[in-house]
Amino acid sequence: MSDPSPSRLMERIMNLLTLIFLVGGIYMTIPSAKVLYKIQNVQQWSEAEGTIISAEVQQKFMDERTNGQEYLPKVWYSFVVNGAQFLSDRFSFADEFTPSRSAVLKLVSDYPAGKKIKVFYDKTDPSFAVLARLGVPWKDCVLAGLGALFAISGLVSFMGIFSKRRV
Repeated sequence: MSDPSPSRLMERIMNLLTLIFLVGGIYMTIPSAKVLYKIQNVQQWSEAEGTIISAEVQQKFMDERTNGQEYLPKVWYSFVVNGAQFLSDRFSFADEFTPSRSAVLKLVSDYPAGKKIKVFYDKTDPSFAVLARLGVPWKDCVLAGLGALFAISGLVSFMGIFSKRRV
């Protein structure tokens, strides 16, 4: 059996890349799109009374640009919906690390253990809740956008391969 020609080998590689782009794009898009879909109606979410369990500053080592440290408020709270108790640590949709430890300390000091707070939750999935209805998770936006771009690229390439074979 002879080796495949260089053009046949290149065609197989392109077919494999097409499949990777299509499947990878879908894999990247779906989870991020679900999160973005869930939060689109956040202003209509229900409210429940909750209780702060603990609040602390979470520290993460980054790089020299930020003196090696970034910080995030980690606020644990519980709340009850229809007799079921839920526990969450999602502060807002835009939970992102920041280099300002003092800003995070100030925020955390507003949530002492035992404090009664408003919790905003998704009626269809009460475990999906936040303390602040602000921000959009930029990582999900980027992943959904890139995933869609990859999936569309793979689909267009797949359509090109399919149309060549029909001729």
